[in-house]
Amino acid sequence: MKNENTKKIKQHYVWKYYLRPWAINNQIICQREGKVFKTALENVAQKRNFYRMHELSKEEIEYLRLFFENIPPTLKQLANGWIDIFKYVFDIKNMLLLKNTEAFDTLINNFEEEFMCEYENMGRKYLETLQLGNTSFFSNEKSCMEFILFLTVQYFRTEKIQKDILKIKSKFINIRIEKMWYIMRNIFATNVAGNIYVERNNWEIIKLENNNNIPFITGDQPIVNILSEKCEQTEKLAFYYPVTPTIGILLKEKKEDYRRIENLNDVLFYNNKMAYFSDSLLFFNTEDTKKCLGEI
Repeated sequence: MKNENTKKIKQHYVWKYYLRPWAINNQIICQREGKVFKTALENVAQKRNFYRMHELSKEEIEYLRLFFENIPPTLKQLANGWIDIFKYVFDIKNMLLLKNTEAFDTLINNFEEEFMCEYENMGRKYLETLQLGNTSFFSNEKSCMEFILFLTVQYFRTEKIQKDILKIKSKFINIRIEKMWYIMRNIFATNVAGNIYVERNNWEIIKLENNNNIPFITGDQPIVNILSEKCEQTEKLAFYYPVTPTIGILLKEKKEDYRRIENLNDVLFYNNKMAYFSDSLLFFNTEDTKKCLGEI
């Protein structure tokens, strides 16, 4: 990771580069609670100090390890590795009796964001390839592994997923999920990616090509599981990911049916899935937002 000495205050939970196909001159059309406005890409899907780390107690560390106790051995090893990586930062501070200096404060503020930048750098070539409508990289083992991990990280890194997870109440009074979510989201992303990769021969990427006069939209939860319902747990996955206003993809099991793009109703189906699972923001490349959602 890069050595970063400047504290990154404005931290994006949706990759700014991903949103560029919906922007014109760095301006993107947004809708929040029915209100439409235009703003710079820098201003959307971001929050102050979103990736800031918190020091966890021994009880909280133990809770994390127990939470992932019953997953497959390889994934359990990865989960414990994530716990150790983030824990190590505070262990070193305490071992050396360091004070809360500005440098250390910058470190715990930027540490996870730097991981996110590495994932983005890894996934950029696949995103650009998908934007051209090419999915052939999925047949290569290394590319398949990298892309699946990139996708699951983009899914779990958002504020929407964080809010959903924080609705879970621990039965332990001293355990606060919000303090440890920065570790858990990386473990969940690795677990889901690992499970898909192991079964990769049963999975496929479907290209959804939209030649209609209504574009695909995206949102502040840009990857959605179209087989799930709000607030309901499901083990079935079919990730929908619009990559431009005219191209989207589905990462799905081969046995699962899917909706092809044959007419405007099919586009509206996917646009409304995006709206349904968004947190508060939708993004468009047109000011005719109602038409994109079938509201007129």
